[in-house]
Amino acid sequence: MLEFGFIAADTSRSRIYLNALYLGNLRPSLVVLIPPSVEAAAGMVGRDDECLLDDPEWPEAKVDLKVGLTDLLDSFGYRYVSLLNSDINDPAVVDYFSNSEMELFVYSGYGGSILRAPILSLGKFFLHVHGGFLPYFRGSTTNYYSILKERQIGASSIFLERDIDQGPIIDRQYFRLPSRIEKMDHFYDSAARSRVLVGSLKQVIDGWPDGIVCEEQDSKKGKTYYIIHPVLKHVAIMKCSDG
Repeated sequence: MLEFGFIAADTSRSRIYLNALYLGNLRPSLVVLIPPSVEAAAGMVGRDDECLLDDPEWPEAKVDLKVGLTDLLDSFGYRYVSLLNSDINDPAVVDYFSNSEMELFVYSGYGGSILRAPILSLGKFFLHVHGGFLPYFRGSTTNYYSILKERQIGASSIFLERDIDQGPIIDRQYFRLPSRIEKMDHFYDSAARSRVLVGSLKQVIDGWPDGIVCEEQDSKKGKTYYIIHPVLKHVAIMKCSDG
């Protein structure tokens, strides 16, 4: 079986991804931990957040987000190392991945941390799952816009390229609205992405390297969205509550 690595920021999304891989019997050969920076706090679980969601329709999300990331990795028996620099584009980090024998990595970085040209030019494949149905919902917090426009959420897996959210699509899916839409940020958005991640990884592993079927995006289609305003986010949540 093709070996793959997993690049993990210390976020709720990484925890749910790793739980989904474990449930899907997909074992990363190595997890590369990105140390947090001051700017990375937005993706981490707050002290007052609900940290365990037991929704039988979304078993991927049933992971205690208060459990430390390394503790979770230990419980799964995954091997891991930690980078010394929180900047994924730092030359020393680029050299690290350049020297890696693995060709495929799942990327679960901090929000807003974008892979730049030097690391994308290494000849590696970085699989990323976007929280939205591409190409129609590019950008940030797009599932809230998807709720407002279509009353559903989506996720799309791509191989990262220099143009943001415009890499070739491996898989994409729509999902019906979850029962507790107010838990979108730390649970359901990540769970939807993780479900696409598992299916995409199996597809890539089965087809590696010459049988991977991807769909090139039409850059003229779709729209790029920006971080949703709190008032509009509240409208999206209330729209779901109204049935």
